Amino acid sequence: AALDEAMQGRGLKHENVVSVFSVMLATPENTPASLPNLDMIILINMEFLQGGSLDNFLTGQPNQLELALSFFEQVLRGLAYLHSKKIIHRDIKPGNVVLDADMVTAKIVDFGLCRELQTMAGGLQTLHAAGTPWYMPQEQHEQGHGSAVDVFAAALLLYALLIGKHPPRPEDRNTVEGINSLVGVVRGRMEECGLEAGLASSLFGDCISLNPGGRPAAASVPVLFGNTTLHFHLL
Repeated sequence: AALDEAMQGRGLKHENVVSVFSVMLATPENTPASLPNLDMIILINMEFLQGGSLDNFLTGQPNQLELALSFFEQVLRGLAYLHSKKIIHRDIKPGNVVLDADMVTAKIVDFGLCRELQTMAGGLQTLHAAGTPWYMPQEQHEQGHGSAVDVFAAALLLYALLIGKHPPRPEDRNTVEGINSLVGVVRGRMEECGLEAGLASSLFGDCISLNPGGRPAAASVPVLFGNTTLHFHLL
């Protein structure tokens, strides 16, 4: 099962998704003798990214709005591509978005928790729960969640970049009051940078809706720069 999940990344080609060249199980022939338990090791030959992950931007200090929105948009572009291939990532977080050497291009990495979407009543869904709790919506703990979990996580990634630290604990967040608090924090940060409060709510609030059906698709999330709403269709 783990090998099948890792294989999801092979063959994907998008500027905001890391390139995976090969995936194989470790054997005595392709692995140093010092490594034990070869039956539990998967070797992944992938694109080398030198810029470090977005975790490096969580310094406790807010980041520039334009920078945060740029990374957010790129993650959405990568997710839109993955979703078009019927793949959900399920573990979008700063540590799983890595920059190229230019420190501008962001790429989604780590396909260890990816699942191919299964067609069920009500749309494309998966049957398995996994991910990082700080970036997971409530429905991801249950069976039958779909690609909306990635949009939720991407919005919390934007929150983390804007504020400079990880979002609140799930138990403090997955309520109407908790969501409204997050929206208020992001709205305040965006207003400091000259954006309208209504646009901030449209961008962020919809993406972290407690109702997954109320979240926009990754391919149609509004991205804001200045006082302009850019509604982009990526595919």
